[in-house]
Amino acid sequence: MKSTLKFSIVLLFISLKTIAQKEPSFSKSLSLNEFNYSKASIKINGKPATYDELIKASDTLYLKVEIYDKKSAEQLFGKEEGKKGAVLLTTKKFKPETHTIIVTDDSAKYYVENGDTIFLKATTSPIFGGDTSHIAWNKFLERNLHALTPAENGSPSGLYIVTVRFFINTNGSVSHISIDEDPGYGTGNEVLRLISKSHSWTPAIYHGKAVKSLQSQNIVFSVSGF
Repeated sequence: MKSTLKFSIVLLFISLKTIAQKEPSFSKSLSLNEFNYSKASIKINGKPATYDELIKASDTLYLKVEIYDKKSAEQLFGKEEGKKGAVLLTTKKFKPETHTIIVTDDSAKYYVENGDTIFLKATTSPIFGGDTSHIAWNKFLERNLHALTPAENGSPSGLYIVTVRFFINTNGSVSHISIDEDPGYGTGNEVLRLISKSHSWTPAIYHGKAVKSLQSQNIVFSVSGF
C-alpha cells in the first residue's frame, strides 16, 4: 500500500480547532480518498460508537485515530463489521497532577520536586535556539523527526499524538524526558530520541534569573495511505 506521510507539531497543548462540523475534525488532516466516516464501523476506546459520537469527540482528547479501509477492516473485524471500513478512536487518560502547584502574585506557576523548583510559567518561556518565532524549533523537527516511523511499524492510516514532557535546565540543557501516553507504532520511542537530541535552549527567566522549567508539547504523526 502506497503511503503519504507527514507530521506536525502542536505547542503547549494547543489543539486542532474544534468547530461545528459534519466530519470528524481529524479528517482535514488526512488525505483519504472516498473514505466515508459516516458508514464505517466506529469504536471509541474499544466500545462501539455512533458517527455522531465520533464527530463530537474533542480533539484535545485524541491519543490516536486508526482508520482501516474495507479490505483491512474485514480482515480484522469480519466481513459484516468491516464491510464499510472502520475507525478506532483512542482517547487520552490524563493522569492526575501529583504536585502542588503554587501561583505567585505575578501569576508565575511552579512546583517543588526533590528540592528543585520547576516553573510551569515564568516571566519568559524557554526558547529553542534563541528564536522567539519558533522557526528554529520547527526546522529542528523537520530535519530530525523520522515521520515515517508509524507506517514503518505497520500502522494504518490515521493520527498518532505523542505528548512529551521534559525539563529545560538553567543552562539550557534538556533532562527528564517522558511520554505521557504512547500511541504505539514506535512513535513514543521516536519522540524520546528526537527530544534527547535537542539543545541550545534559552532557559525560562523569572525576575531576571534563569530557572528550571517544564516543557510540554504534542507531536502529531499523520499517516495517509489510501
